[in-house]
Amino acid sequence: MCVCQFTISSCGLDYLSVKCQLYSIVAKSRNIELELVPTDDITIGDIHTLVLKPLGEIKVSGQCATACQFDNFTYVGMHGGNIDRIDKAGGRTKGFIKLSSHVTSVRAHKDTLYTLMAGNPSVVYVHDLSGQLISSWNHPDNGFWGSKIAIVSDQLVIANRKTKRLTLYSPFGEVMRQVDVSQISNGFVSICESGRDSVIVSDYATSRVFKVNINSGDIVWMSSKVSGPLGVTCYGGSHVLVTKQDNRTTIWVLDIHTGMQFSIIHP
Repeated sequence: MCVCQFTISSCGLDYLSVKCQLYSIVAKSRNIELELVPTDDITIGDIHTLVLKPLGEIKVSGQCATACQFDNFTYVGMHGGNIDRIDKAGGRTKGFIKLSSHVTSVRAHKDTLYTLMAGNPSVVYVHDLSGQLISSWNHPDNGFWGSKIAIVSDQLVIANRKTKRLTLYSPFGEVMRQVDVSQISNGFVSICESGRDSVIVSDYATSRVFKVNINSGDIVWMSSKVSGPLGVTCYGGSHVLVTKQDNRTTIWVLDIHTGMQFSIIHP
């Protein structure tokens, strides 16, 4: 039996909710995204059964947009520009990092935090784990806030929805290459890494979830099973978890190699 740990965070709410009642609460939000973040508190004992341990609520300083976990801390990015840091005991450092506009993605890699700030252009900020700014660079896009960072083989992958490309950056902001992906829309696009050469793209406007090889640009598979897909993450090297929200939130489970549907989780 596979065992994995997750925290679930919600976008558009004034707190990071990590308890079973999350799903009745998030229905009140207009823009929903769930991100699955490793912690030691919530376990999935079987990919088809989500088991949540009630942990209560952790108040944060704004509307949650994104989260990641690294080295015993969870970093929560807000629409107002703050990034709060939460320790394993639930202690919060408010405004651990402060930016001037909406935080749409925060990712940790090799003792470094990478943050995508909405704008036209968007801006990638690089901080160390003490919150000190290391560098930043502009990322051209269409100005819409719904975009994410994936990190694949030490490269940052970010969608440029204006040109329908994936841009691959070095950790220092050097453009390594551009990958044409005509299937990318100009709306909400979430991506996550899938192995050493691919990303999974969730495109809300087109209701498509697809796997892209970042070396060739080839579409490995495409699924239209999820109508209005939002957050996406990979699990255990074998599954893709995609969130969707209508009158309730669901998690769709797809095969990472084929895109075939395994199950739908209704927590």
